[in-house]
Amino acid sequence: MNHALLLRSVEAEGNAIARSWKSPSASASRERQLVVAHTIDGDVSAIVRVADATATRGLVRVWFATDRYPSVQTGKKKAEGRIEKFDDGRGSKTLSYGHADVSIPASHRVGKVERPSIWKLELREDDTKHVVIKVCQVDELSAWKQSAEQRFDEVGNRCALVFIHGYNVGFDAALHRTAQIGFDIDFDGLLTCFSWGSENKVGRYLADLDNADQSAPRLAEFLRTLRIELEIKSVHVIAHSMGNRVLLGALKELSPSYASRLHEIVMAAPDVDCDAFQQSFPKIKKKAKRFTLYGSDKDKALLFSKKLRADYPRIGDGGENVFVMAGVETLDASDVTTKVFDASHGYAFDNREVLSDLHYIIRTSTPIDKRSGLTRVEKNALRYWKFCV
Repeated sequence: MNHALLLRSVEAEGNAIARSWKSPSASASRERQLVVAHTIDGDVSAIVRVADATATRGLVRVWFATDRYPSVQTGKKKAEGRIEKFDDGRGSKTLSYGHADVSIPASHRVGKVERPSIWKLELREDDTKHVVIKVCQVDELSAWKQSAEQRFDEVGNRCALVFIHGYNVGFDAALHRTAQIGFDIDFDGLLTCFSWGSENKVGRYLADLDNADQSAPRLAEFLRTLRIELEIKSVHVIAHSMGNRVLLGALKELSPSYASRLHEIVMAAPDVDCDAFQQSFPKIKKKAKRFTLYGSDKDKALLFSKKLRADYPRIGDGGENVFVMAGVETLDASDVTTKVFDASHGYAFDNREVLSDLHYIIRTSTPIDKRSGLTRVEKNALRYWKFCV
């Protein structure tokens, strides 16, 4: 059975199970949202969430750090709690810490960040339909660390996931995406977001390049806080698009000893020059236990980026131009990136096959040759992997 058919069959099975529970308890409600497929030839397979009419919405806490400037409109009150706002544009040289509670609707579908749509005549947020920030509060660092410690006590581990957004992303959108990823892969540690000062405008690409580079020292500071202040045993990082520039800059500033805590580095659709990455990788390769790269030749945003650079390749390319090098596990998602009417740039988070693979990277650090739905391929005597159709 191929990966796509497996996903559909598991979802159908999960829906049947959900319908069979007439009066679920609160704890059972959470359990039935996650259905894990049977193993194939001993390999782990896909994760699929299901929800029925009686399912309750989820509430995901995101601990954040940002070098954005607080908005002059900050501190407004909503019925649910305090809602802080942060400005777009180049950040400061200091970090703000805080937490946000983000609600996920019961009708949520894997890979979706459900937001109001003008095409559906939706002019306001509705937490029964949309991903909504219910609380967003700035904390003193001491209070932030105390809250994180409470999370570790609840889950019984000292593991953190850091999400770093890409170009043209506002602060709220970064929280929405972080919550969606954490919810969909069922992450059970400290879910965090590092939000750098994106201009949040399509026409400000060049400005975002400089802003990303200038935020790298603040990300390094945040990662040191996780390691030294909180003594976290394993830190996983997912960087998207231009967020990989922030990540690579931060890694250069970290000492090699950080590798004992930095486990999984996932570079999703990275907007990074191939030659520049090859030159810098020897300086960072020992600072994490594994580097995973997702690329695709359907990524229209990266195609635009290449056009701005005389077609010099990006490491997020796929297909014939897939980037392969020793020390990086490359996965080509070209064959499962099929969207026609958008930039296909968020495939690592809105595609079920890729999200399933991401689940096993972050949750269990499963070796790549033990993950189903992948085919081994060789290029220049180096191996990489393709998603099966």
